Amino acid sequence: MRVERNLIVKRIKHHAGHSGYDRLADYLEGRRICAEVRGVAERAVARALRPWERRAGLCWYHRGELMAELRAALRALRPGRRVFHFLYGENCYRYLGALRRRLPHCRLIATYHTPERRFVEVVVDRRHLGRLDACVMVSTVQREFLGRWIPEDRLHYVPHGVDVAYFHPGEGRSPPHGPFRCLTVGAHLRDFDTLERVMAALEGDADVCFDLVVPQSVAGRFAGKPGVRLHVGVSDAALRDLYRRAHVLLLPLVDGTANNALLEAMACGTPLVTTEIPGTLDYVDTRCAWLTPRGEAEAMVDAVRVLRGEVERLAAMGRAARERAMAFRWEAVARRMEQVYDEVWNG
Repeated sequence: MRVERNLIVKRIKHHAGHSGYDRLADYLEGRRICAEVRGVAERAVARALRPWERRAGLCWYHRGELMAELRAALRALRPGRRVFHFLYGENCYRYLGALRRRLPHCRLIATYHTPERRFVEVVVDRRHLGRLDACVMVSTVQREFLGRWIPEDRLHYVPHGVDVAYFHPGEGRSPPHGPFRCLTVGAHLRDFDTLERVMAALEGDADVCFDLVVPQSVAGRFAGKPGVRLHVGVSDAALRDLYRRAHVLLLPLVDGTANNALLEAMACGTPLVTTEIPGTLDYVDTRCAWLTPRGEAEAMVDAVRVLRGEVERLAAMGRAARERAMAFRWEAVARRMEQVYDEVWNG
C-alpha cells in the first residue's frame, strides 16, 4: 500500500532563496503543507485558536505554524498511510502527537536544528517530543540532550544540505589581488564579540578587509569600523559573488549545529577560519578549515595572518572545501532521508 508523504515546511525570512533546510523539500516527493495563514477563513480560525498558540510552550510557534498543524491533522484523520515530516521541529511540531492513538496509520517525524542551550530556550514544553516516531538531528552533538525525551532508537543523524549547483566556485575561482578579504555571513549564534576583537587586532594591517553580510539589526554595531564593508539585504547572486571573492570565510561562533553560511562557502571553494565546536566538526575537517578555540580572538588573528601569505595553501584548502561540500549536496541528503522514512515504516 502506498505511503503518502507530507512535508510541513517553513520559509525562514532571513535565508537566501537558495539557502535553508526547506530546500530539502525540493529533492523529495511529497505534499507540502506550508506554515502560513491562508485567506480570510484561516485568519478567523487562527484568531479563535489563539489560546492554543499561546500555550504551545514553543517560542517560535505562531499562527502560521498552528494552521499548518491543523491542516496536517485534518489530513492525518483520513484513511490511508501517511508520513508527516516537520522540517523545522522547533517551530512547527506541537499538537499533532496528541492524536497519536487515533493515527496508527501515520508516522510523525521532526527535524531539530538547535544546540542544547538554544533548544531548551525555545522548546520550553517538551512533553510532545516522546510522541514522535523519529527525530532527525542535523548534528551528532544533539544526540545526548535529545535522548532525554526521545528514545535512542528513534534518533537519526541526517546532515543539512547545500545547493552545490548554485553555490559553486565558478570558472577558475581565484580571489582577487589586493586586500585579504575576510567574509562573515549571518547573525544566528555568531560570536560578534570575538569578531570585534579580531577586527581591532588587525586594524593596523592595511592589507586585510572585512565583508559582513548581516541583518540591519547587527549592521550598526560595525558601521564605520576601519576596513569593514557592510552588506545588508543582498541578493542570492551577490551573496554567491561575495563567497567566491573572499579569501576566507571568517566565522566565529558561540555554538551551533549545521550552518548555511559554512556549507555555502565550502561549496564555493572558500577556505574557512571558524570556531572548533562539536557541531562544526560534523561538517568540516582541517583540510578545508583552520579551527580555533571558542572565544579566542588571538587564534583567529594568527590564522588570518598566516593564511594571507600562503597562496598555495589557500588554494588547496579551497579545493578541499568544495570536495567536502559535495558530501552534503541535497541529492545525497534526500537519499539518506528516504532511508529514514523506510526505517520508520519497516523498522
